[in-house]
Amino acid sequence: LGNAKQIEQMNVLTYLKVLRKKTIDAVKDMKGFGWDKLKISEEVGLPISVIDQII
Repeated sequence: LGNAKQIEQMNVLTYLKVLRKKTIDAVKDMKGFGWDKLKISEEVGLPISVIDQII
């Protein structure tokens, strides 16, 4: 994402898109580590239905 100054200057929609991509990547990584959906859901704070859509 960059340093604090770069993030402060970032458009809100751009910031949210980057955050969304990082969350999706993290969910896929956790699944790759062998984590089950419940553990992923608890870790990232997303419902299992959303986890299912990502993986």
